[in-house]
Amino acid sequence: MVVCVGLGVLGRPLDERWVHRPERVAALAGVAAGSVVDVAMVARVLCDPEGGGKGVPGGALRCALLNQAGAALGAEAYDLGRLLAAGGYARVLVGVAHEGQVEEVTGDGVVSTPAAHHG
Repeated sequence: MVVCVGLGVLGRPLDERWVHRPERVAALAGVAAGSVVDVAMVARVLCDPEGGGKGVPGGALRCALLNQAGAALGAEAYDLGRLLAAGGYARVLVGVAHEGQVEEVTGDGVVSTPAAHHG
């Protein structure tokens, strides 16, 4: 199961302009609607069994693609990647997909290109 997140949401208000179903996200994250979206909020929602884990079959691997991780969001993208890896995601990829720039982040902070892990 792959969860995709557009990191352009970071620093934006938690509302319908930036977030699908913001009322649901607010409830899962334990914040008020309109709060500024940050790394911790995204991690809480994606690691919640009713958020990023909802509908994932037992035994399935959870993976995340953190897209739109341009230079301005680099550090935040990798921080989120580490939180998701530590929170049970089997693989976390960070990058700018339309430019073909993708790296894998592990719970201990190791960053590598996914091609090194084929097999």
